Amino acid sequence: LLCLILADREQLVMQVMPTALLEQTRNILRRCFSVIIPKRVFTLRFDRQMEDDPALVVAIEQKLAEARATGGVVCAAPEAVKSAMLKFVEVLHSLESSDIARLAPGASERGER
Repeated sequence: LLCLILADREQLVMQVMPTALLEQTRNILRRCFSVIIPKRVFTLRFDRQMEDDPALVVAIEQKLAEARATGGVVCAAPEAVKSAMLKFVEVLHSLESSDIARLAPGASERGER
């Protein structure tokens, strides 16, 4: 009932449950939301060992945006949420410790031709 009320297409609703209950919870939500008021049920799967691929980040962002826009519910294990947050902090730390001067554009060779 809470998922039904909160999933209003304005905010993302994420239901976090132990990994052992993930499949069962998804099945129950799909059964409940398939009869009267249809809502999609999404699953967030993430692991810190995943490659640092921008396409993966875009795919996850699109999935979460679609869940919010359609009033869907995202099911996730606590490990997936924790892994996503830790990966985010890891990437931020990597950016912070990188040499920004190396990334700054230098003199263009095109202008000298």
